[in-house]
Amino acid sequence: MDRRYLVLILLALSCAGCPATLKPDSMSPSISQSVNHSKSDIAVAVVGATSISLRKPVQITDEDFAQALTSSIEQAGLFAQVARDRSAKYQLQAMFADLDEEIFGLDMSASMQISYALASTSPKRLVWEKKIASSYTATLSDSIISITRLQLATEGAARRNIEQAILEISKLQLE
Repeated sequence: MDRRYLVLILLALSCAGCPATLKPDSMSPSISQSVNHSKSDIAVAVVGATSISLRKPVQITDEDFAQALTSSIEQAGLFAQVARDRSAKYQLQAMFADLDEEIFGLDMSASMQISYALASTSPKRLVWEKKIASSYTATLSDSIISITRLQLATEGAARRNIEQAILEISKLQLE
């Protein structure tokens, strides 16, 4: 078989595929730095990820990002407990502002901006607010398949974003 045909077949295979959906565990960072630990509980809400990523080759759902954020908070020990389906002393909302995926080239990059707001529920007040931008690039050495490289890039951008948020929140003196 002619080498050119082999290259064309490999290129076609690397570009094919359905939209990929990210898994929560692939977006969860390993926090190695020490963080301040709050004795309070927190509830997590994510909005905008599903609607922004519908037009993208790699898709993030609100639920999956919330699960990644929740497990990262638990793993870091940032709060005593992450409340599920009930009220908590603190409420963390993550609102997706932007998700950009570069789909052409050998290196695939993804960047995202998420606006975080941490509020106390009793008394009701905003404790912390920040828009965090992050990016990540996956190279040909990570995977020969382009959609996989793009998925790795998007997962990396999400991990970095969550890590930055946790490290920023850990600087606060919370109850």
